[in-house]
Amino acid sequence: MKFILMFLMLSCLSVANAQKAEVLLLDEDIDETELKEDFNVHKGSTHRSSIPDRDQRQMLLSKLSAIEKWDELKKDIFYMDLASKSVSQLKEKYPELKLKEIKMLKAQR
Repeated sequence: MKFILMFLMLSCLSVANAQKAEVLLLDEDIDETELKEDFNVHKGSTHRSSIPDRDQRQMLLSKLSAIEKWDELKKDIFYMDLASKSVSQLKEKYPELKLKEIKMLKAQR
């Protein structure tokens, strides 16, 4: 009898915990300690991590004259590609750049 009663109590507790609402915090300044009592709290990414910082991008890409002619979107895409693509993929996608230039930029990124 005690075993059945304990099993029912544990079942109720696990169901109660499973029904907490999910909360995604985008603002870094929000304190999640109080929210954790009633919600399953997760930290999300912010707009700052989604797009490259223009000043950082300009510092890196200003070393090559071929890139100066590109529009802002192409510069952003190339900057993000430096982090996610291999040197051979970058050379194929950006044939106007020399292999040693791509390697240098990728190493500094």
